Amino acid sequence: MPRAAFLRRSKPLLLLLLAGPGIGVVWWFTQPHSPPEPIRDGLRLSTCVLVPLRADGTAEDYATRLARIRAFGPDAVPWLIYTAEHGRREFKKKDSLPLDHAPHWLRRGLPVEWGGLSRPPDLDEPFAAISALEALGPDAAPALPTLVKILKGDDRSLIWSTAAALNAMGPASWPTVQDALDRAASSDNTDPFMREALLDSFRERLEPTNRKVDEAEAAPAVATLIRALEDPNSEVRIGAAAGIELCKERRRGDDRYDAAIPILVHLLSDPNENVANSASHSLSAFGDKAATVVPQLIALLDSDSPVTRYRAALTLPMLDYVGRQSAPRLRLMLQDSDEKCRLAASGAFERFIAYSGGKKAPWDDPE
Repeated sequence: MPRAAFLRRSKPLLLLLLAGPGIGVVWWFTQPHSPPEPIRDGLRLSTCVLVPLRADGTAEDYATRLARIRAFGPDAVPWLIYTAEHGRREFKKKDSLPLDHAPHWLRRGLPVEWGGLSRPPDLDEPFAAISALEALGPDAAPALPTLVKILKGDDRSLIWSTAAALNAMGPASWPTVQDALDRAASSDNTDPFMREALLDSFRERLEPTNRKVDEAEAAPAVATLIRALEDPNSEVRIGAAAGIELCKERRRGDDRYDAAIPILVHLLSDPNENVANSASHSLSAFGDKAATVVPQLIALLDSDSPVTRYRAALTLPMLDYVGRQSAPRLRLMLQDSDEKCRLAASGAFERFIAYSGGKKAPWDDPE
């Protein structure tokens, strides 16, 4: 073949060979790259965030780990944002992979996602980074756009931790959280899981352990939480009830949640059993402070629904362990036609004693 003809036919291949490195360089520069990893007192941030165990194989105390992450402050945020978006995910094999039956020597250096044998990460890196952003609280404010993007995604394994990180951010994220809740409530196409996650994690907004919340910040959030108890969607009602319970557990003497008590009593009769369970647990966090609704709970013991009677019998000892007004009616319930209701009534007398610190009254004997 003449040389000129050979060069003419080979021209496309030569152009491709010459352009290949240039394309590679352009691709490399257009990819996101990790910012410099912060180092403090000789300790890398990844050591605090991505290493679940110490060198001796033992787990680090949770409070110590939080303190080490918080010590990095705002300097940690850029690296955590990158890791939340681009970190390696925990791999869970579901189907066969292309290289499952390839030779061992070929699989050894390839990622497990392809069927290779390289070791997967010890933990889900985006999840760990988001949890670290939650620990930073208000210092994580620059991560707001990234967290909103993840929150509106479809990865449920990250949505819950992202909701907690947004709430822990405090005032900086409140307009975004409120908008997400309001927009989702007005749309029939929104997955209620996001709203449930945001409401369930309101403790990080209202009762954080590392900062003080003033009334101007708390009032609209409390109102949103209580209003969600009456949402048409059962998952949202569950999230709101759980959020109130968690807030009350951290600060039992706070009266800002008291407006929720009558709504929670009503939810004990909710047709969704999970909602009723959440309402019962939430009421228990109020303790004897919710004793004013004991007569309403006693009235529920006469409900036609065995589930409602059962739930009321379980809840009463948590609220009525001081006055024990419900003891006579619970004694009658020992003859209930439903076995679960009889067991709940019998157990109520033991729980009266337990909740009152072991103090026994003459009427505590169910017999």
